[in-house]
Amino acid sequence: MVVIKANGQEPEEYEVAAQRFEKVKFGAVLTKEVLTEAMALQNILVNITAEVNGQTVTLEDVCYKPLAPDNNNCAIMSPLQWFQNTQENLDIERVNKNYRDHMYYCARNYLSPIDAANTGIPCLGVFGGPAITNLVYGGYDGENFESAQSILVTIPLNNHLSNNTLALAWEKEFLNYMKEYSNDKIKVSFSAERAIEDEISESSFQDLYTVAISYVLMFLYVSLTLGKLQLACSSNMIQAKSVVGLAGVVIVLCSVACSLGIFSFLGWEATLIVIEVVPFLVLAVGVDNIYILVQALQKDPPKSVSNVPQQISIVFGRIGPSMLLSACCETVAFSLGALSSMPAVKNFSLYAALAVFINFLLQCTAFLSILTWDLTRQLSGRYDCFCCLGDKEAENKSNRKGVVAVVIEKYWAPALFSSKCLRGAVVAFFFFIACASIGMMNRIEIGLDQTVALPHYSYLQDYYRDIFSQLRVGPPVYFVFHNKGDTWQRFPKREAQDEICMGRSCNSTSALNYLKRQSQISNYSTIATAPNSWLDDYFSWLDPTFECCRIYFNGTFCPSTDRTSTCYPCLKKSDGERPPSHLFFQHLPSFLNDNPNAEYCSKGGHALYADAVEFAYGRMRSSEHPVAIQSAYFQSYHTPLHKSEDFITAYKRALDIAEEMSSQVTNMTVYPYSVFYLFYEQYLTISDETIVNLLLCIMSVFIMSFILLGFNLGPALIITITVAMITADMFGLMYLWGITLNAVSLVNLVMSVGISVEFTSHIVKSFTKSKAVGRMDKSYDALVRTGPSVLSGITLTKFVGIIVLAFAKSQIFEIFYFRMYLGIVILGALHSLVFLPTLLSFIGFTNNFTDHTTKYDAVQTSTPDNDCSPTDSGVNLKEAVSPPINVARFAHDPADSPSFMSPNLQSYKLVKQTANSPHLDSNIDANATRVSPNNSANRSPSTSLRSGGSLKSTKSGASVVVSMNDTTSRIPQSIKVYDEIDYSNTAKYGVPV
Repeated sequence: MVVIKANGQEPEEYEVAAQRFEKVKFGAVLTKEVLTEAMALQNILVNITAEVNGQTVTLEDVCYKPLAPDNNNCAIMSPLQWFQNTQENLDIERVNKNYRDHMYYCARNYLSPIDAANTGIPCLGVFGGPAITNLVYGGYDGENFESAQSILVTIPLNNHLSNNTLALAWEKEFLNYMKEYSNDKIKVSFSAERAIEDEISESSFQDLYTVAISYVLMFLYVSLTLGKLQLACSSNMIQAKSVVGLAGVVIVLCSVACSLGIFSFLGWEATLIVIEVVPFLVLAVGVDNIYILVQALQKDPPKSVSNVPQQISIVFGRIGPSMLLSACCETVAFSLGALSSMPAVKNFSLYAALAVFINFLLQCTAFLSILTWDLTRQLSGRYDCFCCLGDKEAENKSNRKGVVAVVIEKYWAPALFSSKCLRGAVVAFFFFIACASIGMMNRIEIGLDQTVALPHYSYLQDYYRDIFSQLRVGPPVYFVFHNKGDTWQRFPKREAQDEICMGRSCNSTSALNYLKRQSQISNYSTIATAPNSWLDDYFSWLDPTFECCRIYFNGTFCPSTDRTSTCYPCLKKSDGERPPSHLFFQHLPSFLNDNPNAEYCSKGGHALYADAVEFAYGRMRSSEHPVAIQSAYFQSYHTPLHKSEDFITAYKRALDIAEEMSSQVTNMTVYPYSVFYLFYEQYLTISDETIVNLLLCIMSVFIMSFILLGFNLGPALIITITVAMITADMFGLMYLWGITLNAVSLVNLVMSVGISVEFTSHIVKSFTKSKAVGRMDKSYDALVRTGPSVLSGITLTKFVGIIVLAFAKSQIFEIFYFRMYLGIVILGALHSLVFLPTLLSFIGFTNNFTDHTTKYDAVQTSTPDNDCSPTDSGVNLKEAVSPPINVARFAHDPADSPSFMSPNLQSYKLVKQTANSPHLDSNIDANATRVSPNNSANRSPSTSLRSGGSLKSTKSGASVVVSMNDTTSRIPQSIKVYDEIDYSNTAKYGVPV
């Protein structure tokens, strides 16, 4: 289609003869100057050719010819058809009459065979059909057609499968010409059926560079932040982890490639969504696991090269269950997403599930091998990337903590746990946001506008802007009547005809009369015009007064254009206005093949109804008359549709109308069809699909968490609640940021469930494995231990890559990938680093430990967690001990019997004490770093040791060894104090419960 508008001309007034020479204002586009330029452009387009395999393709080879083979002219829908596409007819002038009078007449009588009163030329086009006014004029007001702001030139093509290659080739040449076309007198916008696909493909190819830059930046970030930078360049080259980072990214790509290869081999299509989204998902999962593994090894490094495999196995034994938990939850969640009836969601879920599982397997095998090699290289003093070179004298170990770890440990965690009221406010705020987001769900718009799928700079943006503002009619809609019984066999009977037709003698409640009434309330029904009824036109065509249906003496059909032979009317006047039952099928094929002509009969049905009826023949099919009709359609038009919401509403209204029409006829099913229904049918059920898919995914997360956490209900519920809240918040973000719900955003929502598991599962798993005592201290411990890996592994890595997507040329990338990815990462980080630790501090499920071993690098003290006051500045326990000792031991045995012997102490002296007189044994070896709490059943309420505060005195029945060999606090410890004991310059001592 080409939309033509005037460029600088002004509207003109003209005295129309049909209006008794009253002045009528004609739009600027209807001036002769503009029409002449439009005529020239149309003639150029008609003569465009293309080459396909050495064959020259012209428009006549691919265009729609409704009257072929009798008339081989293309059905070009244009107001220039009123002048038979010739400049000569446009220049015709008579006394006080010219082309404007003819346009005024034809706009209101486009079926007229001739405009005798004005120019003496017909209104019918050269292809034998009418150029319908609301299809060739745009931007007019009401019935004032002359106020049109644009003229529309539409060239229908036959692009069915057998002719698709030729049609695509011609369309390509058409688009190439129009992209280069320019004219000072007219402005044009244009499109073809292949235009959207071409533009999306071109913009997606250009955005591949943006995506590539995004992945390169994420790789550089991973490579730089995995290692610990030193002041010395040589040490930096040893500490660097670029090979490990590259290996992690390559493993991600390999897992995605394996998934693509396996499912492609099985015949599953890999859509653009799969190729763009799955790598992002797997990279988020993979990089997080890499950070957790590497940082765990940096905290507990091997002592020598020979100890590397053993130490990696120990660390992986601690980290592996957490990786398994997240991988299994994500794999099962995505597998259940494959139950969706939407192909885009089903394909993504299958590819994602397999890619995540393969990535987990590769990380447990290939990546651990690479990590073993890299640690061996590092301990041997060899450079990263240049392992043949090295500096054995350089410092290849670093006890410095990363910036992210320091920020969380020294600033974020103490601030978050500073008071109970603050933590309560945090939990309440997150629950409020989740509830508000749930309330916004039903306000999210559904659909995907075509303009959003295109780049901002695309020529199609101008076309859609003109279409939305200029068109006064929407796409055609066909109501198909399908036989499910013997209805059409009894159709020759009048009662069967009355159920469908809309003539004067038909039932007022007939199906077509109902459709006609719907066109009168078009603002609601979205049906703009009354239907074209081949049935009623057939009755008119049979009317002897029109001399359309005639037969030769031998009974064969006589065309209306044959005026030399002796022909007889098909019906007698005594037969009435409808054919007798035995003649109904006899003349119907002739009607459908009769070409309308301007001079004798304009009622012929070949142009409008050639393929409107599908006949059913008897068992012996031949050239004899059909015995029944299998199916038939009646055409109407929708009102102008602009946004996705309009298209969805139109489809829903058409379904409702078809259902009502089905109730008006016997043994027949009516269903609507329009070209856009195929794309918008998914939106009728997308809300239900979204809820079902997300519930299945979240339910699978709970089940897998419950199983893999040792059938521990509490942590599984907390993971599920947090994942559900992140997903709910995504709906709120979609509403606030103008992101519509469609297949792309639904895939991202399903993906957000998987990434949310990655954000939450490691924190919760760390909480359950923490040797700290009490909910608060265990949650504090989990945040300090795992928080840096979550922040640097997922959040910052993905943030670096996501920012680049903001510069993508495609609006789909900018809206559905940049905005949603950014929302997923930010919401996931906030819930895992803010909400989840505070929630665990209130409702985290704790276990009572017996004969377990815990290691503490330092202990600080704080006030009890029973009010909203911030903690006081405290004193470090090690610094408070005088004379300096490394280990303080308190033991209490009510029976005054020996307590226990810890096998982890290198040098140990048994201590006896009573409840009233605890003693400090200062002879315990300073290297002892293990604690073994016992008698845990008799513990009393604790005082949490966090940064700041002082110890309070209580009674306790536990024994402990506390290590003081590191002044940097890693975790807090819940402490119980026996008595205030004064050993020279000592402070108050306590024991954990």
